[in-house]
Amino acid sequence: MNQRKLIFILFLLPVSIFLNSCNEGPTEIGYNFLQDTTLIKKITSDDTTLIYKVESKMHSTCLFNTGGMFVGKSHNITGISIIRFADIPDTLSYLQESDIQSLTLYLYPQRYALGDTVNGSNNFIIKKVNTPWTAAANWDSINTPNFMDYQIASYNQKITLEDTMAIIIIDLDKKIIPEWFQLQPDTNIAIVNYGIALIPDDNSTIINTFGAEGINVEESFKSPSLRIIYKDKNKNYEIDTLYLSSGINATFFKPDDYDKNDVVIQGGLNLQSDFYFDVSMLPPFSGINKVQLELTLNPSKTYSGNLGQSKTIMLSYVNDTLNPASNYYYYAEPSDSNSTTYIAQSITSAVQLWNRGKGKGILRLSPSDFNEQYQKLDRLVFYGINDPDSTKRPKVKIFYNVIK
Repeated sequence: MNQRKLIFILFLLPVSIFLNSCNEGPTEIGYNFLQDTTLIKKITSDDTTLIYKVESKMHSTCLFNTGGMFVGKSHNITGISIIRFADIPDTLSYLQESDIQSLTLYLYPQRYALGDTVNGSNNFIIKKVNTPWTAAANWDSINTPNFMDYQIASYNQKITLEDTMAIIIIDLDKKIIPEWFQLQPDTNIAIVNYGIALIPDDNSTIINTFGAEGINVEESFKSPSLRIIYKDKNKNYEIDTLYLSSGINATFFKPDDYDKNDVVIQGGLNLQSDFYFDVSMLPPFSGINKVQLELTLNPSKTYSGNLGQSKTIMLSYVNDTLNPASNYYYYAEPSDSNSTTYIAQSITSAVQLWNRGKGKGILRLSPSDFNEQYQKLDRLVFYGINDPDSTKRPKVKIFYNVIK
């Protein structure tokens, strides 16, 4: 045996002994040491009150420049949308109603709708808005006397929901336009038009969605526009065409009521639910291994539009100011084929933070993304913490370590 082989064998022998010892279980002394220093425990909402309150709240009934509009009635909800047009020129103040040949509104319906889309009615009327309004307006303020003026059009044709949606074209009463042009040069007037309102008629049974202007939104669909065909004085009264684009779009809802004992979320109406957790029974600075939250859907109170029920919902960590923290989000998805049991597989980091502090905290349940939150009206209702059937209540499981 040469010297090189001898050196290799002498190196290999202790390594193999070490690796073999790593595969063996702990000795009796080592096993007792592990048992004495670390204990893995589990607590659940079956034996401990881990969620002591759930509060569902509608944070707003107005959608302002969110990239879409709602018009119609369904599920005891009514949606009215207002469009205000921008970039009105100051060179057409001479126009009279007789100078205008046509005034046409272009609307861009979207694929989503809520209600009886097969046999229902989507009819609506259009009125001139007569009063200033802002994003702070609400259902009551836009329905005060004299807020809206006379009717300028109506729409009573079926909106067919297809992959490629047809543009809606509506002729409006021409007499609303001269006033806008005549007031535009007046520098003392901040706003020369307050817009037009799309109002469902009494027989409406569908809420349709339309493309609208969006400010700092993830996705805006094509916005409403006006086409004005008129006689241009500056061109020897030749026929000319002007397009006005919408600058502000808002939807105002008369909302449906909901049971305060339920856990409820809904897009459009900004309806969310806060879970108030108490984990103060855990020893401070425990090793939180995993925390799981399970919610059971109440199908009899849940409804969705023609695109089907959402498969993902979101939980946001709420800080001490009751605003969601931007860096802690958790998602729950159905765990069964019937989509009635939603599970958030891990809300562990939230409980870790509470365990290092006061032992209490809040998670806010809401639709999962911008589209679900602002461009749909789907309502998901889950059983609450006081439901008579304890098997349907929200369930929490916590696995944690205690270091002795």
